[in-house]
Amino acid sequence: MKTKKINQILVNFFLNLELTKRNQEIQGIYDYIPHLNSDDKIENIVFNSILKNGFIENITFDYHKNVLSKIEYQIKRDEIENHIIFKYHFNYSNDKLNSVYIKNRLLYKFNYNSSGVLKEIKYFRKDQVTEVYNVLYYYDNQMIKFSSDIIKNDDVYFNVNESKDFLIWNKDLKIKKFSFDIFSYENITYLNSKNIETITYSTTIDQNLLFTWLYIQFDKRNNWTERKSKGYTSYRIINYK
Repeated sequence: MKTKKINQILVNFFLNLELTKRNQEIQGIYDYIPHLNSDDKIENIVFNSILKNGFIENITFDYHKNVLSKIEYQIKRDEIENHIIFKYHFNYSNDKLNSVYIKNRLLYKFNYNSSGVLKEIKYFRKDQVTEVYNVLYYYDNQMIKFSSDIIKNDDVYFNVNESKDFLIWNKDLKIKKFSFDIFSYENITYLNSKNIETITYSTTIDQNLLFTWLYIQFDKRNNWTERKSKGYTSYRIINYK
């Protein structure tokens, strides 16, 4: 069970990173991927957000047999521009996420060892470059570290054996601190051990700004349907089976 949950920490982290990249406006890495009750049977979740400068996000999470199977992410960045749409679909093997495609292009590949532990994540860029993240576990410290390779035409032309990127999880197997690329987050707290409530973070521009989600509305199953932070309001409609 612990291996499965830690694998999910990593998978959700990279999926949240991917969706954040599409926004191009928010700082850091946001928690888009839903955290629901284990006994909830979900058909889909419709997620809408409004940012202070007029950005509008529309995201649909589709589930098959209660497992996330597709994401459609739409972003409208100004009054003139139409919605830009990104469509993702997921492939699974032995109940583990194996790959993520954007349209028909392979985007992420997740590789596991014989014990089912996620050991390697490959990100395939459009320029034929592959970013490879080798996952190193330090269970006594509740920490994951990454070493990185950049591959082009089957040749490793950049190698980072001592990457500074890491994740640290808490006793509930939730991320409590991480540093990845230019982003560094710490003091991550959760509401009811499920949804992120507060984060202290720093980037190359801002230092130690406190980000707080205020959860406004919940449905009958105690899953949030509205939350707000400074300049960012999100709504969810959860369609149960």
